[in-house]
Amino acid sequence: MIHKRKIPHFKPTGKMVFFSLLELNKWAFMHKIMTSEEIDSKVNSYVFWGKRDWEGKDYELIYKRREKQLVALQLKNTRN
Repeated sequence: MIHKRKIPHFKPTGKMVFFSLLELNKWAFMHKIMTSEEIDSKVNSYVFWGKRDWEGKDYELIYKRREKQLVALQLKNTRN
């Protein structure tokens, strides 16, 4: 992963590789998967309060969530 430059590292002498614990932690935790409660909280804050703390990638979460809800409603309606 170092040779592909995916992990942040340092080579001050050109041979030995050094890692910063802070940089490694930032790299390891940069792709967080939100829980359902966190997604609902973001959706509710957007709907009720506007675009505060809203990111473009959050739109995708809403569409996925809404699509699941619509499929569930369609299944429920076809069973009745």
